Amino acid sequence: MIIYKEKLQIQLDDDISDLKEEISQLEKLKEKILNSAVFKVLDGKTQMVYDKNRPNVRSRQDHTVNVANIAKRIIGRIYDSCSIEQISATECFKLNKKRAELYAEIMGLSHDLGHTTFGHTGEEIVNEFLRKIIDKDVIARIMEHRKNVFRRRI
Repeated sequence: MIIYKEKLQIQLDDDISDLKEEISQLEKLKEKILNSAVFKVLDGKTQMVYDKNRPNVRSRQDHTVNVANIAKRIIGRIYDSCSIEQISATECFKLNKKRAELYAEIMGLSHDLGHTTFGHTGEEIVNEFLRKIIDKDVIARIMEHRKNVFRRRI
């Protein structure tokens, strides 16, 4: 089934049992992310947001959870804006909406996992640095040096 509302289009899967199973799997994945070590590490990382009046400091985990909540709300509003009373009251519509919200939430929760120390900016700097290195042996030597320095600190 496809719902059209102006330029928005939502295609609904109509197999209730498949939807329930997929939602169950997505909920397990969400819990796995929330309980993972890599996600928990975000709580100890600081994120500063520039504000010319005052710095806004929060944990990267707070940022990640906020992104996930915003993504989920956006999807919910898209579904609500396409709501047609006879359809939106059905279990099929509700399950499709729930599944879409879970996908958005999972993407939001995982969007910063694995970032370098300085988040997106640090990622850009590292990428730029690596692009400038023509001699790939230089990268290997740098990595070996870092391993040796790390070993001495243990």
